[in-house]
Parts: sequence; C-alpha cells; structure tokens
Amino acid sequence: MVNLFNTPLAKAAETLKGKRIPHKKYEESVEKIASGIFVSSPGEVVCIVGPSRVGKTTAAYEACRQLIPENELIHDSDMPIVRVRLRNSLNGGRFDSVLFIRSALVAIKHPIFGVVESVDPFGIEFDKQTSRISESRLFEFFARAVIARNTKYLIIDEVQHLKYAIKGEEGAAAILDSWKAFAEETGVILILIGTYPILDILTLSAHMLGRTDNVEFERYKRNKVDIEQFQLILNTLDSIVPFSEGKLSEQNQFLYEGAYGCLGLLLRWLRGAIGHALALGKSEISMSDLRAHLKRQDDLASIRLEIDRGEDAIARGPTQVEKQSANLKEKSQKKRKPPPFQSKPRNYKQNIR
Repeated sequence: MVNLFNTPLAKAAETLKGKRIPHKKYEESVEKIASGIFVSSPGEVVCIVGPSRVGKTTAAYEACRQLIPENELIHDSDMPIVRVRLRNSLNGGRFDSVLFIRSALVAIKHPIFGVVESVDPFGIEFDKQTSRISESRLFEFFARAVIARNTKYLIIDEVQHLKYAIKGEEGAAAILDSWKAFAEETGVILILIGTYPILDILTLSAHMLGRTDNVEFERYKRNKVDIEQFQLILNTLDSIVPFSEGKLSEQNQFLYEGAYGCLGLLLRWLRGAIGHALALGKSEISMSDLRAHLKRQDDLASIRLEIDRGEDAIARGPTQVEKQSANLKEKSQKKRKPPPFQSKPRNYKQNIR
C-alpha cells in the first residue's frame, strides 16, 4: 500500500500548514501595526481587528520585533514581548479571569508560579500553588514579573471571548478597566487582538476607548487592486497545490467567494480539500474535493455578516464620532442658560386702565 502521507499532495498540505504566504495585506498590516505601536506611549492601547485567521497575531509579533532595536541590551531573563491568549473555561464556556491570570503567569515564565514542563508536566504543583492565592495577588505577581522582565509589549489575543465574561457586559467592562490600569501601572503598551466583535466590547469601557488606537487587518475586497493581489496569491498556490483541472488560479472567482477574500480561510479550505483527496487515494485535488470542503451556505453567510458589520463599524467610526459630537454640542447650546443678569430683559405688557 502506498503511503499517502509521503506524496506530493501530502507535502503540499504540510507546506500550507507551515509556510506563510507573502502577500500585500499582510505587509500593509505589519506597517500599520508597527506605526500604531510606535506612536503609542507606555500605558496606551493598540487594538488589532480583522477577520478570523488572517494573520493578526503573526503580524503583531513581527511589528513588535521591528520596534526593538537590534543593539539594545537584552538580558537572558528579559521578555520584551509577552502574549496571553484568552480562552473560555470548560465549565459553562464562560470567560474566567482567574484562568486568564494563571495563563499570564505561565506566558511570562514566572519563576514560582509559571509551569516548568520538565519538572511539572501536568501542572499539578502549579494548581496547588495558585489555588491558594487570591486573584488580585496573582495579578500583582504578574505585574511585578512584567516589570522584572522588562516587557514592553503585552499582547492579549482572542479578546472577543470577553463577551462571555461572568456578569456579562458589566464584567467585561470591569476587566477592560483593570487591563488599562495594569498597562498604566507597568508601563507596557497593551496590544489587544480579536475579530470584529471586539469593537462592541471596547465600547463598554470609556476609560479604554480614550487611549485606544484601532488598526484593521483587512481582507481582500472587490476592488481592482485587491482582486489583482488575490490573483497573485492564487498564482503562488499553483506551484504548491497539485490540481487536476488546469490551474488552481483559474478558479479565482469560486475561490474568492468561498473564502470571502480571506487568505486564512482559503488555506484552511485547501487543506481540507487535500485531506479529502488523500482519503480517496488521489494524487491531485479536483473541483469535487474543493466543493466537498466548501463551507455550508449558512456558515458562509454568518462569516460574511460578521465581517461586513465589522468593516462597516470601522468605516463609519470617525463619522459617527463627529455626528455624536455635533449632536452633543447642539443639545448643549439649546439647554445652555446665559449667566445671571446677562439675559436680555423681556418686555411685559401692562394692562393700564
């Protein structure tokens, strides 16, 4: 029996898993993120939003690395970039702030409260140590570690999961405020990453909004420049993915619609199609494999709706702010009373008999 996982098609899947396809939107996003971080002061926030699986986290890492001078003295114990990923508790699917701070201590490799895999591979001692300490104290230990590690950039990923916070919006707002205070206390630049629903979550904290700069990692849209760039990506994939019906790039319309211009969705789709072809003992993928792993129409509609709403929110943001500001000014002018003794005297008619 031929080993299916040692064929050119299987190697194509491995390449798609491990290779970053260079493309224009990624390079543009790295530049925008780096610029946003560069102009931010310690204690301020940069929020990176965009569709799922477009490369936001990778772009954030690259942008941060560009801003760390090569000649800067970095000790072995320093961690200028720290990333903490939000995840929901398995107990009810709610966001658990204690679970978050425990993950943060592991991410920063705390000497006492960070798990050392070779010593405590199952995290048993870690659980014993942290379960006896309050959340506020654990947060304090993390703050001290951030300062001791000379951390400049704290990346918090998958922030959209805050919508599952205990106590709902009130809880999410409190968490955002605590993060903002943490950034000010430790002097880090806070980098929040998430899909478009993060924009609604940020509105819960006026304290956070006042110091936040939003950067969008865009998908490829239906304009001439973007379509040309998407075609270049497909041309690159021609040399990676064996396709039995001509060139993969010739199916540009079908592939664009199925991935909605998102490279991450496209690559995951192609890997699924490759898996389908391998299971059938094929050496190349075909249109039938692509159709077999095309997302259901309802799923595509849901993905598109979230992206469209997010793009619309980004696009109308400044306009809405200006409109709200104008409305507030207008209301203020209507309700404003003149200072005492400066109003024009009124003439009252007198009934003289």
